[in-house]
Amino acid sequence: MAVGWAVLLSCGRGLDALTLGEETAASLGIRVGRLRVLVVAGTALALFFDLHLKGMWFVRGVLILPMLLTPIVVGLMWRALLNPEWGMVNWVLGLFGLPQPQQQGPAAGVYPFARTDSDPPARLHLRVDPDGGGLLWANASEAAVLSPVGVVMAYGMLSGLDDVAIAAQVRARFHGADPARVDEDLAQMRALLAGLTTPDAGFPVSKPELSAFFRQADHRNYRACGDQILRNFLKGLTLMVRAA
Repeated sequence: MAVGWAVLLSCGRGLDALTLGEETAASLGIRVGRLRVLVVAGTALALFFDLHLKGMWFVRGVLILPMLLTPIVVGLMWRALLNPEWGMVNWVLGLFGLPQPQQQGPAAGVYPFARTDSDPPARLHLRVDPDGGGLLWANASEAAVLSPVGVVMAYGMLSGLDDVAIAAQVRARFHGADPARVDEDLAQMRALLAGLTTPDAGFPVSKPELSAFFRQADHRNYRACGDQILRNFLKGLTLMVRAA
């Protein structure tokens, strides 16, 4: 050990004794030598890849795979860290009481859900259109047309989020949304889900939803009238006529 320390100390004294010009020259020499090695190794590797040998595809894959693996792993790690539902970033922000980024809504597609808390249990499918609107099916028989706000609310409720988290998502996606109006829409969406999953239960229909039934079939906002809407309309019409 004493010999080793003596060697290190002597090397350190030698480096201290170098002038600035000598240190600069030594550093440039190391960099130039490294560059030469990289150029030679890269050229040799390129010439090797150009050879048409048997099993060359396997060799190329073995050499290139580690280069591709690093950015893929790093990307997946950052995606997990920034996940708005269970990512580490949200957890750290929650420890310090800071606002956490929320998932602002689902992408276009069809999302299946199952509600076991309703009687009888219901199976629902939420279709999200590219423009943000969508359609909510219940038990493949009832349907409700949803606006972009309704899609965000329905997706959050069916995913098990509470009203506070859903309201935060709505305000994050639709800037300037009135908090009182958001609370009213949440109550209407709760009633809509209850109506879709409860037999013979009515549910509110907004003016845009109602006007969609009377548009031309080739119109982009046209929606077919579901059986439950028609049944509740006839039921209400019957009650109105009997009351008169």
